[in-house]
Amino acid sequence: MRPVLNFLKSPADKGFEGSPCAMAILVWGTPMLVIRKLALFAACLVLATQSGCLSLGSLMGQKRKAGIDTSMLGYQIPPGGMPSPVPEGISLTGQEFILELRGSEKKIAAIPLDPEKGMTVEEMAKKVDLVDKVGRANLYIMRPTEGGPPIRLDAKLDGKGKCVNPGYNYALRPGDHVIAQDDGRSLFERYVDEKLGRE
Repeated sequence: MRPVLNFLKSPADKGFEGSPCAMAILVWGTPMLVIRKLALFAACLVLATQSGCLSLGSLMGQKRKAGIDTSMLGYQIPPGGMPSPVPEGISLTGQEFILELRGSEKKIAAIPLDPEKGMTVEEMAKKVDLVDKVGRANLYIMRPTEGGPPIRLDAKLDGKGKCVNPGYNYALRPGDHVIAQDDGRSLFERYVDEKLGRE
């Protein structure tokens, strides 16, 4: 078979030389060569995505998120990391939940639960003066499950210790690990919010 360029230069095909078909053949080559190039590109793309060198998200322009992706594990890690282990000095009976305060320093305490009365998020906030310690707080409740990963429940408290969304005033259970973290506002922002009645 004659080369493509020689084929285009043959005297018999001078009228064919400027046609769109000729330009396509000049750029892509013969139809068989085009199919081979496309197959090679598809194979390289599959190998790159399967090996982890390249993700389909990056091809579509999505930005990668920093940190570990735990979406496949069935739960999400709270901001600041997983719950801290309970110190050895705290004795557990199995009828309490763990409260972990995250601010300038971490504090962990075991709060007993009355099996008959129980306790909600708002009742817990009032009992331990959570607003005085943390202010408007973001709460992350890591609830253990049998034979599976923990369930994460989120709640947000306003400046009065009430849940911003009443539907998130969860009833706490023994074994829950409640992480209370301030909402990251500065003293000035808190002052302005208080004056504007946002607290």
